[in-house]
Amino acid sequence: MITAADVKKFSMATAEKEELMVSAIATAGCSFAETAGENIETDLNHPGTINIIVATNGNPTESCLMQTFITATEAKTASLKELDIRSRYSGDLATVTDSLVIASTNNGQQIKFGGPTSKIGRLVGYCVREAVRSAIIKQGLSPDRSLFNRFAERKLPLKELVSEISRASSLKISEEELMTKFIKK
Repeated sequence: MITAADVKKFSMATAEKEELMVSAIATAGCSFAETAGENIETDLNHPGTINIIVATNGNPTESCLMQTFITATEAKTASLKELDIRSRYSGDLATVTDSLVIASTNNGQQIKFGGPTSKIGRLVGYCVREAVRSAIIKQGLSPDRSLFNRFAERKLPLKELVSEISRASSLKISEEELMTKFIKK
């Protein structure tokens, strides 16, 4: 795995159910986040990626491994949605992952299903979601960031919003007064 993210700010989550244990380790650099499918030019010198390693002590089949890969991707995306992480290019919800590895010990009974409702899938989903969320917060992206920051992340200019609101006849407030009130709040 190659990353520009600060690996010292990794996060790990572990969960187990009966004889099955799963751990997820994640690093996250979201300052240059992007959304899959965007027509953009990326700068590989800036961290904007999420890297995930999922390890289990189980014995998943190849198709189960693929299902857990998808489950891990969905859980990562759920963390991005929960924290409202946006593409710096479009303002859409960010989705990008740099690397994802699923590893297993191949011990125990064979596991056939790895989707989000399977036993291993629930553990993978929980661990990845927690590890990614924590890694993003460690990088300094607060879930409590201001409304102004969230407008900027969505590429919504606050000045235009204030201008539209001030034009509403029932408010009877100038654009300057409204902007001052927004800034104070």
